[in-house]
Amino acid sequence: MKLLNLAKESIVTFVQGLRRGNNKAWWIEIITIEPPCLYYFGPFKDLIGAIFNCFGYVIDLSEERTKGITVTFKRCNPKILTVCAKDCDREED
Repeated sequence: MKLLNLAKESIVTFVQGLRRGNNKAWWIEIITIEPPCLYYFGPFKDLIGAIFNCFGYVIDLSEERTKGITVTFKRCNPKILTVCAKDCDREED
């Protein structure tokens, strides 16, 4: 019975999260290790559109010899679309 309640709570929490995020578009967040960068690609109307387009971005980054590519799909409103460690160093100078 505890397992059933835990599953129910998890589903309810998941659905509530989706409802809260309805006013936000889907974005692809890509983090790379080398060079150390954070990229946002989007916005997309739905998750399927984000997934479909993701492959092109990953291929482009791979062709540039980027290493350690991590992809996440998020509902958000990013203010900055690209942040790289080298850009942060430049701003401090």
